[in-house]
Amino acid sequence: TPEYDGVYELKGIVNNRYSKNIFLQQGRKYALDVMAKILDYNEGYLLRESFTLEYMPSQLSFFNGNAVFHVNGDWLENEMRDLTKDIKDMNTFKTMRTPIISELGVKLGITDAQLSALVDYVDGVAEKPTFSSTEGYTEEEVIEIVTEARSIVHSIGARHQAVVPKVAKGKNVAIDFLRFMATDIAQEVYMRETGGNNLPFNYNVKEKNIELYNSISTIHQSRLDYFYNGHYETYTLPLEEGFPLKMYGGLQPFVNMSLYSTLSSSGNKKTPEDFMNETINEWNDDKWNRVLRMAGIM
Repeated sequence: TPEYDGVYELKGIVNNRYSKNIFLQQGRKYALDVMAKILDYNEGYLLRESFTLEYMPSQLSFFNGNAVFHVNGDWLENEMRDLTKDIKDMNTFKTMRTPIISELGVKLGITDAQLSALVDYVDGVAEKPTFSSTEGYTEEEVIEIVTEARSIVHSIGARHQAVVPKVAKGKNVAIDFLRFMATDIAQEVYMRETGGNNLPFNYNVKEKNIELYNSISTIHQSRLDYFYNGHYETYTLPLEEGFPLKMYGGLQPFVNMSLYSTLSSSGNKKTPEDFMNETINEWNDDKWNRVLRMAGIM
């Protein structure tokens, strides 16, 4: 895979110009390396029925201790309330913060132990460790990069919208209701009635209403502690369709978008590097320029 020493941004920009070289980022391959290991049945991390179970049985299997982690959202516990009422200690389940792969330490020129210690530091659970970058980064730069990696979170909430049709008869009342939903009172009512879920507005219940915070489950407390941790602001990945290259140009991060099922299939012969190279080769100048034109950029 060719190397490229450039500055990459979300909008497909390299060194202040639109460039298909965004596909050369080696972090993409390192992330695939980790995914490939987790998704390989022979490694023992993935349940063989993971891709065949419906979502409710899958979630119940997790609560019954058949998995170390399960990708989910704040609806999980409320959705499973009736099915998990016989599980004695639900307080053993907590929200896991965004993991960081070891290659970040390699990039920054620090050891894996130092990277782990820095993660604890930016999380606010340990003192700043002693370290020195062998790649020429300053301490401040290393801490900033680790903090950025730790604070990124994916959310399908970016796909959720509330709209009031302009032809609605009760348009003014509906608009007033949406405004009300942004108030602290509405946040508390919603959180109390849903057992800890929250609306998509900034509301630190631990700071505003500690009694309500103490009444919700450990899962919800740990999730809210992540978003309102007092050490860094979380950064929610924006909606992909919010970018013209994706919305109008049809840009895809990889040529093969069935990575999960392909990497875990028993007959899979492809490596993460294969997926990277396929994608790099797919984006020749003609195809890239066509995407730019369709996106209205060129």
